[in-house]
This record gives sequence, C-alpha cells and structure tokens, in this order.
Amino acid sequence: MTQPAAGPVHVVAVITGKPGTGDVLEPMLIALAEGTHTEPDCLLYGLQRGLENPDQFTTVEKWTSTDALAAHLSTPHVQTALGSAGEYLAEPPLIIPSLPVAAGDASKSAY
Repeated sequence: MTQPAAGPVHVVAVITGKPGTGDVLEPMLIALAEGTHTEPDCLLYGLQRGLENPDQFTTVEKWTSTDALAAHLSTPHVQTALGSAGEYLAEPPLIIPSLPVAAGDASKSAY
C-alpha cells in the first residue's frame, strides 16, 4: 500500500489452498472473519468459497482507511490465521486494496 487513503478502502483477497485443503481452511478463515468483525474500523468483511475451486476463498472487505487495513494485517487473529493456515496454502494470499470509482448506477456500484 503505497498511497494512504483517508476515505474507505476496499479490498479483495484471494486465499488459495493446496488441493483438498478447503475443508481444513474454512474453519480457520471463519475464525479470522469473526475476529475481524470485532475491529472498529472494519466496515465489511465477507468470506466466500469458490464454486469451481473449493480450495479457494475470497474476502470482500471495506476499511475506514489504509491505516485501518494496515492495523488489521498486524492483529493477533490475522497472524494466528496466517500461521495456522500457512502449511495448507498453495501460495501467499493475494491482497488487492483499491479505491472505489464512480461508475454507472451508484446504488449498484458501491458497497
């Protein structure tokens, strides 16, 4: 994250497990979501499991700022999840922070 943002920051994260590890990863990621929901600067944190690849998960997130996202990444529940899940991951999680772009119908392009 090279550009700090004062307003909301959106994140999509992709967590890909090794083949056959989705059922092991899911409870770890649920625990991570539960911990994340307690963070005051978390506006949204949704966990999804892949339809075509059940060993792949995504999160859709919204944070009050880039500082809030950085603080989240250093929380004990994130560090615990990374440590517990590490051996089951096919690759490091892909974390894509972004800023919203006004486009089309605002009621359908904002979350």
